[in-house]
Amino acid sequence: MKNGGYVDTSRIWIVDQNLFKKCRYLEVHHISGKYSTGTADCGQRYPTVCERQAVNRCPNQCMGNGLCGRGYCFCNTGWTGKDCSQFTCSGGCGNYGTCQGPNVCRCRSGWQVKP
Repeated sequence: MKNGGYVDTSRIWIVDQNLFKKCRYLEVHHISGKYSTGTADCGQRYPTVCERQAVNRCPNQCMGNGLCGRGYCFCNTGWTGKDCSQFTCSGGCGNYGTCQGPNVCRCRSGWQVKP
């Protein structure tokens, strides 16, 4: 995206042979430092100035739960850790529940998840 003549967001495309006609991307906003990840049709990545097949040098290849960028894992929602191997419940599970999977809380008997 352009803002006042300069680019404030970059999208890094990762060509993954395991995804049929889909490419993963890491989009970084240069001002805020926030990022997002996703997949899109590989045809959306053109025109590009240069292209390179991804060489994953992240710990455990981010366990398939995130994207690798410059040797660091950018974990998908619900995952955390250096290699995105630990699940987390972003809103917490309160005092009467435990996190059982990525954003999945299990409540103690007699308790329920807030709607």
